[in-house]
Amino acid sequence: MEGRPGSAGWAPKPSISYSSMRLYDQCPRAWLMRYGPECLPLNMRAAARVEGRLSPTAALAGSVVDKVITDALYCWHRGGERPRNLFPNARRCLRETLCFSREWAAAVRAGCTLPRGPFQPVESEFYGDGWTDNRKAEILGIIELCLQNLQQGGVLETIQECARDTWRLPPRKACPWFWWGTSPVYAKWDFATSSAVQTIVYDWKTGKPNDNAISQLHLYAAYAMITWNARREDIRLVPVWLRSGAAEPHLVSRTVMEALGLMVVERHQMIVETLEATRKRDALELFPMVQDPSACRGCTFRSCLEFGRSPEGRPACRIRPVHEFHGKRS
Repeated sequence: MEGRPGSAGWAPKPSISYSSMRLYDQCPRAWLMRYGPECLPLNMRAAARVEGRLSPTAALAGSVVDKVITDALYCWHRGGERPRNLFPNARRCLRETLCFSREWAAAVRAGCTLPRGPFQPVESEFYGDGWTDNRKAEILGIIELCLQNLQQGGVLETIQECARDTWRLPPRKACPWFWWGTSPVYAKWDFATSSAVQTIVYDWKTGKPNDNAISQLHLYAAYAMITWNARREDIRLVPVWLRSGAAEPHLVSRTVMEALGLMVVERHQMIVETLEATRKRDALELFPMVQDPSACRGCTFRSCLEFGRSPEGRPACRIRPVHEFHGKRS
């Protein structure tokens, strides 16, 4: 495969990642709002930039689990003890995430400088959806189950057997990226070990098993081959399904890697050309809204999108004032 390591800092725009490719395929309009708000009509840009920072409520448990595990591994790597009883840290992380989200939402409504922190604001706090005791208990239950399965499974034992100088922890700041051909690609793995003998790439998963996880791990394998000089046959990909504790290693498939490489190049080229076309044509026309409004339930761009259908049968998009969703202005 052709490629080269990325430089320090952020990748040149427009860049691509596995999640951004999936979003583009699911809804080009949502992709534009999140990754290219400068191409939107003027009256949509401010709301898109704000709401593009939001994290879906459905991803909250996964975000907390990922942060708690990463923090624990960083501590372990610096000479601390093997992670034990991570649930208290997770409860604190969840509480701090929701508190930060409320402060962030209040700053938006007041027109103040947005606070910075290690968390993404959660959409439910921003839009004032409210929390039921059952919903809180459900999220805490998922978090506790995932962390228990990690600590009781064999993944930490496998990590412990590897020399700590082989550990590859994800960077705290700028997201790692590389060139795949002429396409700048982000690849933020969850954890990895890499030596001259073997490279193992882990991905913590709090959802149900699916094939997308293997494809995503193949993108991380491409990063390892280009940046760490890992050989394809020496790489093992481990999706860790934390709800069940399953963590079966997979070989890197040449077929999957080739198909993924073609998809990266094609999607990136398509995005570059379509963004260029917005200089002469309407961006909303070039980046149409998804044809199935039921797929938009988790979309964070509520003030920009209204899920109805036009007379021609296509989903309609209408601008709505931000305060209609955010509550009365303070």
